[in-house]
Amino acid sequence: MNRVLSRCIVRGLVGLSAFGLNGCSGLSPAGIRDHVSSVDCTQAADMAEHSGRLRRVANDAYPKILSILKDTGRRAPRSFEIVFTNQLGGNVGQTVGGTIYLNAHYIATPARPAGMFQRPADVDAVLVHEMTHMAQQYDAKAAVHWAEGMADYICARLGYTNDLNCPYCSATYPHYRSGYQCAAAFLSFVERQYAPDIVPQLHRRLRLGSYRDSFFREICGKELDELWSDFQQTAAYTASARESLELQMALGFQDGNPPPDIVRRTEAHFRLPAGSITNALTSLIALKTSGELPGFARTDQASATLSSTSFTEMNPGVYPLVLKWYLRKAGEPSWHAFTLAQPSEGEPWHLRAAQRLSSDHRVAENLPVPAGPR
Repeated sequence: MNRVLSRCIVRGLVGLSAFGLNGCSGLSPAGIRDHVSSVDCTQAADMAEHSGRLRRVANDAYPKILSILKDTGRRAPRSFEIVFTNQLGGNVGQTVGGTIYLNAHYIATPARPAGMFQRPADVDAVLVHEMTHMAQQYDAKAAVHWAEGMADYICARLGYTNDLNCPYCSATYPHYRSGYQCAAAFLSFVERQYAPDIVPQLHRRLRLGSYRDSFFREICGKELDELWSDFQQTAAYTASARESLELQMALGFQDGNPPPDIVRRTEAHFRLPAGSITNALTSLIALKTSGELPGFARTDQASATLSSTSFTEMNPGVYPLVLKWYLRKAGEPSWHAFTLAQPSEGEPWHLRAAQRLSSDHRVAENLPVPAGPR
């Protein structure tokens, strides 16, 4: 599972420059089949406190996942390993073969109190999502948005939700093609209104490699686009999702993917002078290179992103121009927001504000900025 900021408009790069067992596995309650062969905390010893609980969650939830999918079990593994790792980059979890990897960076500890997942239940939700992938066993050509949406659907159905997977569409996941929580909300809607068995039937088609969008017409009696239009009238399709999709359409996105000339289109849409986005990014890189970017060291690797909220403080075509960049350190879940301003034509961009954001992109801390033009 790779949950990145999918509402991105433009991405830039800033400053790019075998697991063992340690016996931290918990024991299963008597009478419950043990689907977890081991819980490996070798790379993250502070995760050992989660091992017993995760084993219990897995033993309880995995058979329920198979039941929801109506899986015969011929391809789904009977048991699997859980590994805590620090090597997943931006992924919160990943399933490979018979192993579920959980990213320790995202889990709050006394040493990392700002971790995205503050409650044990948040970690449980990641595990259930990944166990769904363990049960799916789709080949590489399967539609990723349905695979990820189904995993969040099952989390919601079994009551394992966190900030990332509650079933509704948002600015981050504005379309069923975004997968995850939006696709989960859409599948729940179709299940309630049209086809109670939509999820196990979709699972079977994806498993067989025979899925086509015409599947929805066969099962529901309506084309996929018609169903999506119906869903957009529900509360699960939020105003922020609508705004994000409208912006993508205005910028020429196709199936959620930006056009090759996205920077030019973005500047034209917001009436920015040609080269403004590149110049602002160059100024941001210069601050990091000089060690003056709040919250970042010269040597930190990071990615810089513009999103649909990057332009909310700007009056198009009017100086000062204001642009907000979102940065995340490599391998860390938290984001920073940097607001840059260009006072007038030809002047350099200056840092106006710096903030550390929480997992749901709310301001967690205002950071001091270097002295200079504001």
